[in-house]
Amino acid sequence: MTLPILRSTLLGLLCISAALAEPPEDAKDFMKHLKKEGYTCEKGDAFVKATHSSQLDLVLKAYKDGVLVQSFAASNVKEREDIIDTVNKLNANATTTKFYIDGDGDTMIEAWYPGRYKKDTFTIFLEAWQGDTKGQITAISLLIE
Repeated sequence: MTLPILRSTLLGLLCISAALAEPPEDAKDFMKHLKKEGYTCEKGDAFVKATHSSQLDLVLKAYKDGVLVQSFAASNVKEREDIIDTVNKLNANATTTKFYIDGDGDTMIEAWYPGRYKKDTFTIFLEAWQGDTKGQITAISLLIE
């Protein structure tokens, strides 16, 4: 399976799991910002989905007076020890993002953005997210191929 197809499939699964979620109140502001950064955005009933050609695809959901930003990569159970090592290294260097292995063995990537949209704050948040996840999809993809 090619990387773009894998990414789309995984993002779709993440979106399905959002049954009780809702998009942020100020979803339009987040979407406008993300579009300026090269993302294609789509607002659903439970989330905002943002896809990008060279960044991880994102799901944004309202969560605890802020926004939960999520992405993930499927993992192969056979390489679990290698994936745990990679996830631990990613967490050790992360500024804002947390990486973990979920119950299905997939690598989850999450960060919480506090409060409502503010251009300056979200710019800093997105730069930190992208810094934390830079090369992440490659690192995980190499383990599952």
